Amino acid sequence: MATNILPPHLVPREIDLKASLCVADCITKGVKKIHRSMRYEGVKFFSRSSTAGYVMPNKHNVVYLNLELYKRNPERFINEIIPHEVAHLFAHKLSPKDRAHGITWQKVMQKVFNLEPVRCHDMETTGIGRTTKKFLYICNCGKHTLGTARHNKIQKGVKYTCRTCKKELVLLRSL
Repeated sequence: MATNILPPHLVPREIDLKASLCVADCITKGVKKIHRSMRYEGVKFFSRSSTAGYVMPNKHNVVYLNLELYKRNPERFINEIIPHEVAHLFAHKLSPKDRAHGITWQKVMQKVFNLEPVRCHDMETTGIGRTTKKFLYICNCGKHTLGTARHNKIQKGVKYTCRTCKKELVLLRSL
C-alpha cells in the first residue's frame, strides 16, 4: 500500500471531482445491483508508487488513487481502475473472508461492472514510483537480494540468517 497520501491542495480540483463522481456512480451502480447499502468516505490520492489504486475495507471505505498514473491514463481510471477498487468494497461486504481478488470480487467485477476481473494493471509506469536500491548478500548455500531497509538494519548490527543453511548473510555488493 502506498503511504504517501497527498494533501488536497496538491490534487487538481478537476481530477478530484471527476474521480469522486466516478466512485459515487460506481457505488450507486453496486447498491442497485447487489441490494446492499455501502458507506463511502471519499477519494484520496497518493504518489511515489506504481500501484494504480487500493482500498482498505476493514478500516474505512476510502478509494485511494495514484495521481500520476491517473494524469497519464484518465480514461483507464474512470473505466477500469475505479470500478476495480469499488468492487473490492462490495466484495468485502458480501464475503469478508474471501481473498482480495477472489471469486466474490471476480463476480462483482463481471456482474456489476461488466468488466473482466483483471488483478493488475498494465499501464506504463516509467518515472512513477520509487526505485529502491538492492543489495546482493551471500551465505553458504547461495545468493540473496535484499532491499535498502534490511541492508540498513544489517549495517546497524542486526544479524540476518539464511532460512535454508542457517548461516549469516554477508554483503557481496550493491546491485
